[in-house]
Amino acid sequence: VYQQYFKQAIYSLIIILIIALILIKFSLKILTKEKLTKERLLVKSKIIEKKNKEIFDSINYALQIQEAHLPSLKHIEDHLPNTFILYKPKDIVSGDFYWFEHINDISLIAVADCTGHGIPGALMSMIGHSKLDSIVSVIDDLSPDNVLTELDKNITQTLSDNNYSTKIYDGMDIALCAIDKEQMTLDFSSAFRPLIIINNKELKEIKGERFPIGGGTLYGDKKFKSHRINLKKGDNIYLFSDGYVDQLGGESRKRFKSKKFRELLISISHLRPEQQKKALDKAILDWQGKTPQIDDILIIGISF
Repeated sequence: VYQQYFKQAIYSLIIILIIALILIKFSLKILTKEKLTKERLLVKSKIIEKKNKEIFDSINYALQIQEAHLPSLKHIEDHLPNTFILYKPKDIVSGDFYWFEHINDISLIAVADCTGHGIPGALMSMIGHSKLDSIVSVIDDLSPDNVLTELDKNITQTLSDNNYSTKIYDGMDIALCAIDKEQMTLDFSSAFRPLIIINNKELKEIKGERFPIGGGTLYGDKKFKSHRINLKKGDNIYLFSDGYVDQLGGESRKRFKSKKFRELLISISHLRPEQQKKALDKAILDWQGKTPQIDDILIIGISF
């Protein structure tokens, strides 16, 4: 009986050992696979990290190129001393841009909002900026409506094939002013973007044409108009893209909206330019809260 029990115990032990060996082998296989998976994940993670750094470095380099093309505030202030610029790209580089030239005692200043933001928008902004530079260097008539007409032709040709049957509807909205400080006159022309003038808490708005620069053949024939304004002491003019008024925020995550923006401009128009900039920046940051910025933001204010 004892020997029978002993044999059964040996058989049971052998079976247990066999099961244990199988389980150990299986466990080792799982652990090895898990280790390999972790190593592969680590390798892939390092590759992704390297690629992200390369992309980030490239975007930062693109930012340097874009900023090099933007006129400095000092250059603008040499001719329009009481000026502020609130410039807040959404994704490092921006689809919004501002442009300035002083030719024959006339200060030409523009705010443009290109299709898209980030890298695609930045590429379009570089095209727009370079086109404006080349246009004003070769034409005699620098009235804003004529400059925008030439810009529209140039942008359309750049994005079109030889038959002008482009399927590319990219372009930009832009507001352009020609300011003669000696005569205290301002000529204004625009594609979609308005001009706001505030004096003694009274606001006047001049709307732009209802078509963009570029946009392929979608808008047919375009005719830009020029508006002349006789400036007076105390006038504050504002050019801006739509990023500020479209920003989501508040308790209901709604748009900031044009009405609120205009009320804000009236309330700060008596302040010095740098104070106006700070007030606008604080207001949009307070409104935005933890909500991400949804578009590029650009506002230029000039006081006379």
